[in-house]
This record gives sequence, C-alpha cells and structure tokens, in this order.
Amino acid sequence: MQAAQTYLKAGIYRSKSSTGTSLVEHDAILVGTATLAAERYANLLDADQRAARVGSGLEPEPVVATVSRRLDMPTDIPLLAEPTARVQVYTEAEGEVPSQGAWVSAHRFESGGLTMPAILEHLRRERGAQ
Repeated sequence: MQAAQTYLKAGIYRSKSSTGTSLVEHDAILVGTATLAAERYANLLDADQRAARVGSGLEPEPVVATVSRRLDMPTDIPLLAEPTARVQVYTEAEGEVPSQGAWVSAHRFESGGLTMPAILEHLRRERGAQ
C-alpha cells in the first residue's frame, strides 16, 4: 500500500479502477506494455477533456509511461499512432522505440537500475509529474 500511496501523491495515475478518478486530473499514467496492447490504448481524452486540462495549466494529454526492460513492446498499440499522445518508455535495452506518429521517448537505465523509485523520479524531474 505504501507504494500505491507514493504513486498517487506524485500525481501519477496508475489505474482508473484503482482510484475512480479522471485522467483529466493527472500528469502521468503508469501502465504495463502488456496492458497497453491488451486493452488497445488509444485516444485517452476527448477534445473537451484536453481543453479542461489546458485550462487547468496542464499539458493537453497526460504522459503515458510504460516499462519494457527488454524493449519488446508490441508495435500495433493504437496509442503509438495518436499525434497528441506522449509516451515515455523506461527500459534497460538499446534499440528503437516504436512509434507511428505519437511523441515517444525512451529513458534507458543501466542494468539493474530500472526501479520504480527511479522511474517516478524521472517522471517528476523530466516530465513534470507532480
């Protein structure tokens, strides 16, 4: 439970069902690559929700953060083709990060350095997650 509280205090949204809150309010979503593929993540917010975020001083879309230690992400995730999507991939592997139009960035950790505290710190420092 301590880790979940840390995520939520950081303003990082983990799962809609875990908090019942809206994506409009959060800086980042932390989701596994298998979940991105299985649930076919795409169009996280509609135009009104993006406008509400901008009106609150946030970026139009939250950052979607995912972890792929070996960088073996499926390439057919619809989110990767969304031009307004911002996807942050955390990995220990070298190689290309798939994208078909979304803004996608990889942060590579040295072997053994890919930990939740390190990911959260990067999201706070580099992606503005509060």
